[in-house]
Amino acid sequence: MDRSVDCAIPLASGGGGDGGTDTGTEDGGGGEELACGYPAGPYGFNLGETFENLVMFDCMANQVQIAQYLPQEGLPEVETRGVVFGLGAIWCDPCRMEGEEWAADFVDEYASEGIQFIQALDEGAAGSPVLPASCEGWSSTVVDDKFPIVYVEEVAGLRSKIELMPNEPIPFTLIFDANANIIFRRTGGVVDADILTAQIQSLINDPYGDI
Repeated sequence: MDRSVDCAIPLASGGGGDGGTDTGTEDGGGGEELACGYPAGPYGFNLGETFENLVMFDCMANQVQIAQYLPQEGLPEVETRGVVFGLGAIWCDPCRMEGEEWAADFVDEYASEGIQFIQALDEGAAGSPVLPASCEGWSSTVVDDKFPIVYVEEVAGLRSKIELMPNEPIPFTLIFDANANIIFRRTGGVVDADILTAQIQSLINDPYGDI
């Protein structure tokens, strides 16, 4: 991220017309709402691409941006070296298993090393929208409130953005560094613990990639 720009992150003022994934870019209106210092794109969700500054909701129905979890001027308390991001649905058993494993085996060890875990939900039970109450339930019962759970209001709104091929199985697990560069992507099933550990160690050793 361009840390020469000294400003805090103003959140978008509305829910966005696409289910809460409005990034506030200039061509979409409200360019001033894009987090200062966040890479301008082009964005993508494949290896080597820049992870989009998604705008979603937390379990209190407050808007949040991916940029809030990355370090920049104006946010000295954010010391993230990388983000492990999972996209799933409440009905998805592997998504639940992934959240449980992160909470039980990874967060306590790596949060202090600057690794941020985030799970995003874009579908509730039986294809229904995710609601704040269901988000809170997932956070408390699946991940013991150890890391952020976020959601979008539009059913499968994030899946349609992130999947590269139609009908890719969830969860989608993407890992990106402190400059939002995607270094790992896996679809379907829980990532093997040894592979996830190796990716996390890579972030700890090289959090900014090629800048």
